[in-house]
Amino acid sequence: MTSSGQCLKVDTIVLATGFEVAEYLSPMRIIGRDGLELHGFWSKDGARAHKGITVPGFPNFFILYGPNVNGAAGSYTGIVEAQLAHDDALLDELGRSEAAVVEPRMESFMKYNVDMDDRLATMIWSHPNVDSYIKIPSGRIIANRRWSAIEFFELMTEVDRSEFTFS
Repeated sequence: MTSSGQCLKVDTIVLATGFEVAEYLSPMRIIGRDGLELHGFWSKDGARAHKGITVPGFPNFFILYGPNVNGAAGSYTGIVEAQLAHDDALLDELGRSEAAVVEPRMESFMKYNVDMDDRLATMIWSHPNVDSYIKIPSGRIIANRRWSAIEFFELMTEVDRSEFTFS
């Protein structure tokens, strides 16, 4: 929908947002189901996504190189390719389900992110004396992942239907 009210039909929207690591997807205003605003959803403790890609309440919304995806090893291109393979597999599941939308279940989203935070809390990046762009003011790491590059690539090959809602 344009600012003049014209509805444009598109297959894909690509947005490049610059380098505001702690402000994922800024300055865009992304509205999900029932008027849920993405930055409002993230306002309590920073950006989060299931596998760095999907967010409950935002059906058919896929983020590339999202929260907690950056790593100390592995190429950017490889990470994005792995995420695209995951997205493709998830969209295949959506097609097989004959549903119109897919999004992560809140329980899956929360478990993934609690596991992420617990593991990151044991890493050097979480030390209180480490001041870095990968942290938000509360000290929570929002940029880096907890896995090695190999573990991350393996995670991206797994699509567990039970972690998602198809409707």
